[in-house]
Amino acid sequence: MSGTTITSSTSLSTSLVLSKGETLSVQAGVTVQGGAYNASYLIGAPSTASGVAVDNSGALLGNNSLATNESAISLGDGGMVSNAATGSIEGNASGIVAAGGVLNVYNRGVISGILDSGIQASTATIVNAASADISGTMYGISAASLSLVNMGEVDSAGGTAVEAIAGTVNNYGAIQGGMDGVNLSGGGEVVNDGGMITGLAGDGVAMQAGTVINESSSSGILGAMTGVAIAGPGSLVNQGIVGGSTDGAALGSGTVINTGTLVGLSTGVSVSGPGYVMNSGLLGGIDHGVALASGTVVNQGLLAAGNG
Repeated sequence: MSGTTITSSTSLSTSLVLSKGETLSVQAGVTVQGGAYNASYLIGAPSTASGVAVDNSGALLGNNSLATNESAISLGDGGMVSNAATGSIEGNASGIVAAGGVLNVYNRGVISGILDSGIQASTATIVNAASADISGTMYGISAASLSLVNMGEVDSAGGTAVEAIAGTVNNYGAIQGGMDGVNLSGGGEVVNDGGMITGLAGDGVAMQAGTVINESSSSGILGAMTGVAIAGPGSLVNQGIVGGSTDGAALGSGTVINTGTLVGLSTGVSVSGPGYVMNSGLLGGIDHGVALASGTVVNQGLLAAGNG
């Protein structure tokens, strides 16, 4: 295993390519940026280079003048990226890209993609610490398979903040998307414990199937459309606040247990197939408190509907 340490600021004349097993360290106060060359990344490794690692405490800026699609870090076979509290990883396209392998990221600083994603990966395990930020214009984080623990902020100005085909999201911080907050198109699990998940023009959380747990009274999931949207079978357990401008929660089938506040401007809970709804909190909508195709509603709290 080899190692390289960058101790002074530099403008690269070409992309820095890492070899198999190599570790690159960038010290605090050091800026590494792109020069006048046309390449898709500032620092990278080919698909044949496994076991690479980047330990960054400085600023990695994929902003060269000839390649507007440059990412700061691109790893062909995954690897490890550690970004310190003093660290910044910014790409004109994405902050970090991993087309293959498994990407492991521990972020205490800032990771951003100006045109695309903060982090884009095939398979990724990401820990975003308190006061850290991961952001992108299209996605904050985009992966086929994702395990995310967020204690800081993940956001996307124009798209979905956290997008994956399948994955688990444990949120203790803030996730905000210009469209959806979290979208797991193939399903998974979202646990929101004391955090806030917001979809400014879409859903707070959207998935094909799976489980959403809004775990404490200080937790919130809000959507401009639906708070929690599960297209197929699923379950929602809410102890905090879930709300949407159409439905508070919409499921294809499954179970909703509410001990908090669950409201929609149209319907509090809508289940298009068989379902079970138990409420001991506040559950309501202007049109319907609960719209259930078949199943059971147990109410031990306040179930309200403006139109009955």
